[in-house]
Amino acid sequence: MDAGLKLLTYKEYIDTCRRVIERCTAFETKGELWEHGISLAIDFGVEDLWIGVVLNYDPPTHYWKPSLKLFVELDYKDDENTWKGLGVINRLRQTMLDLEDAFSDFRIDYMAALEAGNFKQYEWDLRS
Repeated sequence: MDAGLKLLTYKEYIDTCRRVIERCTAFETKGELWEHGISLAIDFGVEDLWIGVVLNYDPPTHYWKPSLKLFVELDYKDDENTWKGLGVINRLRQTMLDLEDAFSDFRIDYMAALEAGNFKQYEWDLRS
């Protein structure tokens, strides 16, 4: 692996995603893993608005690096869902930049987590 890159455990990767997103958006989130932990869906409690963080294999390092996806299909109405969604959207540009910065010098040790299994332990729910 390149001397400038550092390795994060899968747990550190998940914790960093949650911390950065909740700090930048000022909204609590729910994290759900798909595809054996490759895809992390971060939900803000707003219908049809979430961030996807997807791990992609990085052949030169033999580890994994995250890429970011934004999913928005918000129906504009005068209701709580819309207003909360707009509040999240106002903060998403900085959130995405901060996430990109957080992982720019890191790769993720996904294979150790895959071998251990039990990805449910890394998921979290919205706090009440």
